[in-house]
Amino acid sequence: MPTCTFIGNADYSPELYDRIAWTIRKIIRRNERIIFLAGDEEPFEALCADRVRIEKKRSPSKDIALYMIACQNHDPIDRAVFSMFYDKIICIMNHLDARAAEQAAVEWRIVR
Repeated sequence: MPTCTFIGNADYSPELYDRIAWTIRKIIRRNERIIFLAGDEEPFEALCADRVRIEKKRSPSKDIALYMIACQNHDPIDRAVFSMFYDKIICIMNHLDARAAEQAAVEWRIVR
């Protein structure tokens, strides 16, 4: 199954939102089944997730899933709220090498 991932973007404009909407519609038209992944930290990722939810309602015959990729464990109340908006929540800290990967990413950012 194809997967589409949203990576944060600091710049926001109405043109960006229109482009996001157009891109998501195009991806959905080309695929009968698709998983969209969105993080839990950037406004850009929330914007993309919101647009996926809108397009998902417009295309009920398609198998569209929206997963949240959480960088940290959320408390049970937050998790319950998020589960109303996402099909699945995946916490990267629950995976064996996630902490090592996070540390490597931090070190890479420092070196660069």
